[in-house]
Amino acid sequence: MLGTLIYTRHSRTPDHPTQPTVYGNTIHEIVKLSISQNATLERDAFTARLGIFNRMRMTNVTDVDIKLHFTDANGTEAEDMFYIASPHLRGIDNINGSGIIGPLSVADIEWLIIPEIGAGGIDPDGIKYNISAEINYRVYGQNFSYRTPEAGITVKPQPNLTLTYYIPAEICANKPFKFAIKVCNKGYGTARHFAVDSAQPEIYYNPSGLLVNFSLRNSSLDGRPMGSSLKIDFGDIYTAQCKFAWWEMVSTIDGNFTNFTGTYSHSDALGGRETSLISNISTHIIQREIQTGNDTDISFDFLVGDEIDGIPKWVVDSVYGNDTEVVNVNYSIVKWDGMNLVIRTQKVVDKWIVCSIKDPNDNKVPILKVVRHDINGTVEISRFNYWMRNGRILIVDDPAEEYTITYDLGMRAPIITNVAATNITPNSATIKWDTDKLSDSLVKYGTESGNYTLQKYDLENVTSHSVNLVGLLPNTTYYFLVNSTDQSGNSNESSEHSFTTLKLLIDTGHGTYPSIMGTHRGEIKPSCNITVSKLYTYPCAGTGGHSESIKLYENGELIANGTWEGYAGDWHNITLHNATATGDAPYVRLLKGHRYNYTIVTGSYPQIIHRKEFNATGGEITCIEFIDTNGKVYYDWIPAIQLLE
Repeated sequence: MLGTLIYTRHSRTPDHPTQPTVYGNTIHEIVKLSISQNATLERDAFTARLGIFNRMRMTNVTDVDIKLHFTDANGTEAEDMFYIASPHLRGIDNINGSGIIGPLSVADIEWLIIPEIGAGGIDPDGIKYNISAEINYRVYGQNFSYRTPEAGITVKPQPNLTLTYYIPAEICANKPFKFAIKVCNKGYGTARHFAVDSAQPEIYYNPSGLLVNFSLRNSSLDGRPMGSSLKIDFGDIYTAQCKFAWWEMVSTIDGNFTNFTGTYSHSDALGGRETSLISNISTHIIQREIQTGNDTDISFDFLVGDEIDGIPKWVVDSVYGNDTEVVNVNYSIVKWDGMNLVIRTQKVVDKWIVCSIKDPNDNKVPILKVVRHDINGTVEISRFNYWMRNGRILIVDDPAEEYTITYDLGMRAPIITNVAATNITPNSATIKWDTDKLSDSLVKYGTESGNYTLQKYDLENVTSHSVNLVGLLPNTTYYFLVNSTDQSGNSNESSEHSFTTLKLLIDTGHGTYPSIMGTHRGEIKPSCNITVSKLYTYPCAGTGGHSESIKLYENGELIANGTWEGYAGDWHNITLHNATATGDAPYVRLLKGHRYNYTIVTGSYPQIIHRKEFNATGGEITCIEFIDTNGKVYYDWIPAIQLLE
């Protein structure tokens, strides 16, 4: 991957990012960098081996010429469906018409045969082919020819992968940025054990000698944290399936991408493009991250276009890479009173809109809030979803027909209230707080009281703040404080707060489709003693997938149960209640090596492990039976779950 950045040097304080400011003595430098990535996956290939023994004691076999022939089940020639790598020869120097096999010697020839795209067809059973070798040679000046019996092979359908890269439009010094890749299989076979190993960005054109460094912070695959590894294992990618990953990095200098190109190459020794399972690579620009969830289920996705400063075209789900079209709409002014600008737009069903509005204040006055008006009432939209640029205000929304833009003229420091840590998991938490005026969001945090070695910053201005902390350690207490600075530079900071991440006890990891609600019965055998208080069910992408209830039994006796309490609060989890303890104890003790039977009733769209038995993190899970909502019985459906302390 190659990209051109314009880097900006100025005197910014790196440990406390502030609102955008006009800097003096700004210098723009063009720096070109590359990010090298290796993509690997398993693919079908065949080895053909031929041995020839010269039994003559005094005479050479000369002018040896060997060709492989391929035919399909109907006897039709099929040489064009295979690539044959250069053979490995032992006991003979070549097989192109001048090879020699010495007296009482054995020639051993081995070929690597790689099916070309389409050789496996579309039927899961594949296509059968026959291979034979035609051998021509001379002895005592006389020509001989021999055709070996045919050997049968079956070529299964091949995957056909497309790679789409998403690159940030802007990089801010010491602020994390993401670049992402979406891998889709448009072929008829499974791409097995696909992996991408990314190198650190490398500067290959830097005439001014700018000191630019990059560091990796985090990575993710389909919403699952992958740590700070440059390599991401995608696993198997099935037909018509896509997987989405991103890397989060930090640069020491500000910069903007001015252009980006992606290229890929293949080993000529293995057939080059003729046998490549990657058919296309494309790139798009991440113009910014926007909020696509709601107050109870906050999520952030990528706003993507083909140009850095152009109108966005898609909202790309940052978990699975699904995209929704963004429609550019016109507007009319309903009211402008010097503080409130009311506009009317057109509503587009099942799509997002972007509206570019001429700012009557020419971007010189900060926005306090933007409010949406529709048949459902009045809602303040996320500050991530509107911004100022080139004298205009851009709003991206899942649309309404009328918006009120209110400007902020205040000069005092924001008042911080309602600081809380929510949505706590083993590896993440969301920090929320309110301010009485528009301001940015900064969370300083660490594992020691008063020692905040980490921070997460968001420059967008809002009154309801929400910062997601990821990459946290399980079962660990974190101490934090929040800071908000308004657009005039007035800053305020909270007192110290703390939270403890959940302890992950048993985890199946993500499952797959198909999925349907029903009743799961099975067995859990922990690999160590654990105390369980919550059940988490992995939902299918874009759904409210969950479990309705759980019951745990030991030797036929009910020891714990729990019931889902609806889409409110901590709705992803079910709290377990001990059925054998006095009082309502919200936990149950499970012992190493003991076998516990479960009955889990799932609601709509839980993820499923399609296995009879599964070695999860922390223990073994076995499916006894699953009865779906239609009464159909399965014996290899395990719900994708976590048991938490």
